[in-house]
Amino acid sequence: MHHKNDCPYSVEDLHYYVRPIISGTSIVCNQATYSIANLPAGASVTYTLYWNSGLSPKLTSNFPEPTMCLIENTHHYPATGTLKASINIGTGNPIILTKTITTDSNTEVQSGTYEQDACNFHGVYHSSQSGSLPSTVSTPVFLHQGCMTRIKLNEMSGRTVTYTGIEQPLYWNYQAMNNTLYLQLPLYSGGVPFTFKIKGDGACKDKTLLFFSYSNNSKYTFAVAPNPVKDVLTIYAHPNNELIEQKGVDLSIEELEYDIAIYNVNMPKLLHCEKGIRGQKERKVNVAKLRKGYYILQIKEKEEIQTLKFFKE
Repeated sequence: MHHKNDCPYSVEDLHYYVRPIISGTSIVCNQATYSIANLPAGASVTYTLYWNSGLSPKLTSNFPEPTMCLIENTHHYPATGTLKASINIGTGNPIILTKTITTDSNTEVQSGTYEQDACNFHGVYHSSQSGSLPSTVSTPVFLHQGCMTRIKLNEMSGRTVTYTGIEQPLYWNYQAMNNTLYLQLPLYSGGVPFTFKIKGDGACKDKTLLFFSYSNNSKYTFAVAPNPVKDVLTIYAHPNNELIEQKGVDLSIEELEYDIAIYNVNMPKLLHCEKGIRGQKERKVNVAKLRKGYYILQIKEKEEIQTLKFFKE
């Protein structure tokens, strides 16, 4: 049996072998509490919140219990800061701990920017493009097929990126160290939705990224969302910028008029059709009565026909 004085380390030294850590979520939706795991007996804790930008959340120390703190996201402003805990163990210097905290915006919209390189893919040259991610969750980003795209995502501390689309991209990879999603869309992927979900422990909602590829042979390119769909399918029309740049074609959404038809994917059976209305950038189609499964949406704009595939839940 060993006597307590046989231990070669002091009680203070042992605190560093079972290192305390700040316990709590990295993302704050409405509010979150934080405590110190492995806190030495009799120690006191002082919390400080350092905010990088924007509206700082509210910090309440020693609540709801001593040595704990409460952070309230009163503004729902997306920003990142640092929670600092100073642990006083009675002798020597205090133990300093830090944890990165992100406040959530309580929306499914993911903010950020994208840059797509110029490339020559299967004999078609695509120029570079860049922009900001859409401010609405159902609005897609149109990308050129085959060209590498870098999507810089904001406020990603504590979040993960998962691909949730039906058909696989040519390439995708998320690098957490620089908050960048790398994406290449495959050949003949016009109308195919490429969807990513962004999740985080403590986040208000999952965030969504939606991408479609341009169709390079038609004056207009089309996309559908949501896909899969439950009740109402929205068709998005977009001028083919590639055609405008390379051939000098003058296109206007106001002059666009197209008919649609929906077919069963397993057999050439017409299930629904509608005549076009001039100038519709977005067009809604009620598909609530369709059975669960895949369907083909045929879009006819003058002499040009495009087909898209969607899944009815």
